[in-house]
Amino acid sequence: MIKTKNVIILIEPVGFPSLASEYINNKRYVEMKHIICDVRKNKDNLIIIAPRFNTESKNLKLNDLKIMAEENGMKWFSYHPYTNPNIDMIRQFVKKSHNFIFDKDNSNIILGGCNLSGCVIQGLNLSAVTLAKAGYKTTIHLPLCAEYEQAGINDVETHIIAFYRMYNIIKDNNVNIDISYYSTKLGLEKA
Repeated sequence: MIKTKNVIILIEPVGFPSLASEYINNKRYVEMKHIICDVRKNKDNLIIIAPRFNTESKNLKLNDLKIMAEENGMKWFSYHPYTNPNIDMIRQFVKKSHNFIFDKDNSNIILGGCNLSGCVIQGLNLSAVTLAKAGYKTTIHLPLCAEYEQAGINDVETHIIAFYRMYNIIKDNNVNIDISYYSTKLGLEKA
């Protein structure tokens, strides 16, 4: 039996914090802490992939999550934030750096980041639509996502518009993308 490899990809994880509430800005970091610190997770078959930021940047939280993940026995791969790597490049990098081998037949790609109705769903080489069209089992995990670009008068309206856009993008592209809210439904637990 082939073991499923779980690949969490954080796309543009910082976003634009001044444009949203503290709840929106902190929710995805709290969710990552939950995933990282949960002893029920199968850490041997899990890797987290995110852009690399230096410690002087505004993304100290992401750096701290990386440290926590590695201290908890998880694999973490960082790529340069100004590149737009595709999944084949990522597969080669993580094979070389972590001896972590995955492909579309044995993987579960879990996406989070900013903006939900932009880079997370489409527009980048690692976006959900691109990965689903390439044949990868793809899930957008909503607690790992935020939306800053849609024109809402508050976080609720902004995210309603983002969900609407995401739904229509999935429908228009005729792709199979799962949407999750509970991390227990992601298949990360030990067998």
